Amino acid sequence: SDLDRQVLVDILRQIEAPVMANSARAQVMKLCSFGVEHGWLQINPTNNLPRNQESKRQVILTEPQITQIWPLLTAPLKFLLATGQHRSEVARMKWADLHSSTWTQLDTKLGQPHSLVLPELAMALLPEQKGAYIWRSGRAEHIHVSTLSHKWLEASR
Repeated sequence: SDLDRQVLVDILRQIEAPVMANSARAQVMKLCSFGVEHGWLQINPTNNLPRNQESKRQVILTEPQITQIWPLLTAPLKFLLATGQHRSEVARMKWADLHSSTWTQLDTKLGQPHSLVLPELAMALLPEQKGAYIWRSGRAEHIHVSTLSHKWLEASR
């Protein structure tokens, strides 16, 4: 009974990062919809809950910035920078998708197959083959996207 639209608006306004607030909003909306479906809530207090305006990020690193950060990056991060590919695609990269220096991505973020001829720099960054996935993790079959994000944040600080 204490959960109403204004309470939710006040809580979401306390979250400073617009993208994080929108993610929290989406989760609360799912939770409340679940509550209505199961009869725990009579009305959904998240109806017409305001969404924060998100701005597209575009970061273009300069050559001095790349030179400064390069020694701090792990091989998968250097590979990301050298190829400009999505983190999720690099994290799920398989040896079977690599033919000579051509990487064919079947499962892309955009849902379309994509082939990319890798530059020599990117080829030199590839590790020794030790399984199905190129970028391995100590605990998993392949490196996780969040690991790449976390390592990038560490290096960029």
